[in-house]
Amino acid sequence: MNKKILFILFLMFAFITNPLAVCTNQELINLANEVQVHMIEDRDVPIKMTTADGKTYDSVWEKEYTYVLAFTPYDDRIQLEVHDIDTDEEYPVEYSKKYETVVVGSDIHFEPRNYAIAIYSNLEDTCKNDVLRIIRHTVNGFNNYSSSEFCQNHKDADICAIDADISNMSEEELEEAQNKVIQEEMSISEKILLYIKSYWYFVIIPFAIIAIYYRIKISSYKRGVEEK
Repeated sequence: MNKKILFILFLMFAFITNPLAVCTNQELINLANEVQVHMIEDRDVPIKMTTADGKTYDSVWEKEYTYVLAFTPYDDRIQLEVHDIDTDEEYPVEYSKKYETVVVGSDIHFEPRNYAIAIYSNLEDTCKNDVLRIIRHTVNGFNNYSSSEFCQNHKDADICAIDADISNMSEEELEEAQNKVIQEEMSISEKILLYIKSYWYFVIIPFAIIAIYYRIKISSYKRGVEEK
């Protein structure tokens, strides 16, 4: 059956894994079932390069996309086709030396993008063109907050992910999320100082009451001694 027709049929079946596949090669089916999708924010990566005469030098693998969808584990016995569910546009799937697996690169987009990832056999003599699995994967629109000064200093925070949806968060909730990130990065001593600063009145007031109480007691005792 033509791959394009199979792909459309799979879309009609709401991306249920493999109801129409005819491949019975369990090894290929297992390979397809192991495939996972990872969204990675593309960044400049420092690398070591080697010249023809064996000398090494520092270089940079420059950022090319806003993000890439990386598919792991890589195995050349299977191949992938990736389509936009809403537009049916097909995205090129390429092997990336940078990520050591096959990837789809994407530039910035502000609306959710819904991907349909079809996995086929890549073997000429085994299940060629048979659909082994369909994966549906959605990436949210670009998170503008990821470009903020806070996120430049806390790139790994959940609210700073380029696909994080924080559109429904109030300013108070966003500030609370920021404070949580900052506190998680603090050392124990820094957390103790922060606690004291935040709740100093719970520490100072009891001591002040105790001090006043004993001062009164001591003053009363001295007066009693003097009167005798």
